Amino acid sequence: AIKTNIDGYTQTYAVNDILPHQNADGTLGMNLYQDIESTWEQREAINGVKVNIATSDAITKSADTAFIDSQAQTQIFDTDPTKRIVIFGHTHHARITSMTNPASQKTIYANTGTWSDHATGNPTMNFVVISPPKADSDAVIVNLYQYAVDKTVTQWAEGQVITLN
Repeated sequence: AIKTNIDGYTQTYAVNDILPHQNADGTLGMNLYQDIESTWEQREAINGVKVNIATSDAITKSADTAFIDSQAQTQIFDTDPTKRIVIFGHTHHARITSMTNPASQKTIYANTGTWSDHATGNPTMNFVVISPPKADSDAVIVNLYQYAVDKTVTQWAEGQVITLN
């Protein structure tokens, strides 16, 4: 059960509440997001989406990790050159990679993956650490780590360094 208390959603929900089902009359229905196709642009405006995503892409590619990852570039790095580091999560695929903004500056995208979902076969309990510059440097270091049940922490991917000048 999921209880968010965000944006007026105050009930307890389950994953099946967002999945389409067939009604007795043969029509498709959803417990949440009914008529999502016809209200998609309104939802984007409410959520402050900078670059609209076609409804068909948003629905069919919602489980496509590469598409979700690309939104860091599309929605953030390409629209605001002052944003140089983006951290996403909950895609179940942890990663850290560099990208480039329109000003040809290096940007860093990190995805923490998931904390506890073992069903996907991907590593769990990942987290990102951003180390600010030291007194004698302008370098910011972004690392992805994995916490283990035995309480050890290991670096899970090659860290990325960025200079914020």
